[in-house]
Amino acid sequence: MTIGNLPSAGSGLARVTPHNTVLEAVSVMESNNYSQLAVGSSDHNLSGSISWTDIGRASHYGLATDLVKDVMAPDPPVANWNSPLLGQVRGIVDRGFVFVRNPHNEFTGIVTSSDLSGQFLDLAKPFLLIGEIEGWIRATLDAAFDADELAGATSSARVPDDTESDQAEREVEGARDLTFGEYIRWIERPANWERIGWNVDRSLFCKHLHEVREVRNDVMHFSPDPIDVASIVRVEELLRWLRRLSATRGST
Repeated sequence: MTIGNLPSAGSGLARVTPHNTVLEAVSVMESNNYSQLAVGSSDHNLSGSISWTDIGRASHYGLATDLVKDVMAPDPPVANWNSPLLGQVRGIVDRGFVFVRNPHNEFTGIVTSSDLSGQFLDLAKPFLLIGEIEGWIRATLDAAFDADELAGATSSARVPDDTESDQAEREVEGARDLTFGEYIRWIERPANWERIGWNVDRSLFCKHLHEVREVRNDVMHFSPDPIDVASIVRVEELLRWLRRLSATRGST
């Protein structure tokens, strides 16, 4: 992922010139709820930045604060559009922001610490939701079956004579040693479903599991396409269902 993948990197850049008044700069920041502005004469040329911190520091030390040039910070942090995002994180955390420049040498946006937080949430949420789903499934299977039984769910159980198979030597000490697909195949068996004891339609529940498995594959294999909202909603629905089922099972 590059820094240009973030929406704010291409959403436009509010700018003032060094000869604008600080009052004008403050008005732009206040009206747009910005914490900082670019300072420059054009979209191709930035000479600095101005922020609430710069204004407050200048005022505290009794410096002139009439014009932007009196308080601006020179040499603003800049990242190229195609720069890897991970390599920019530390600088954004330290400085609070970075201006983004596209391949045409135009400054097209600003990425802030807040943008990083939002991006982290977007990336982490599917991992966290699916991780909790797997946790509930594992706890349920471990409560209903012992390790020797669960060993029958593995792919290696279906290719016992294939010594070249990656699956052939797998050891199963519990549900954590199974794949998501193996969870589903195990749960789909009517006799196993009866052992689990969930009083819901098995086919419908397993249909939900298959849908979430597809989302999980995209997440865990770092698909370049973002996970769509409908898929996230589907994952959240299954998680809520599992929580209720597990709570009901635990009370019986």
